[in-house]
Amino acid sequence: MEQEIDPDKVYDYAEFPDKVSGRCDNCNLAYFKSSVTGGVFLRECRECGSATSKQFESLVSVLLRLIY
Repeated sequence: MEQEIDPDKVYDYAEFPDKVSGRCDNCNLAYFKSSVTGGVFLRECRECGSATSKQFESLVSVLLRLIY
């Protein structure tokens, strides 16, 4: 059974990746408005308003992992 998408909720991309890469799971549009704030990437569909977010590692964390 397929889960209904609530456009008022922000889904975590790690838990709910795109069914079709780069397209909204709710309306299948590929037109988003995006922003990054505090290391969190937010992508919101311009048609239906459904949104997904993705947490990014800090640059310092990535560099330390590469060094050690």
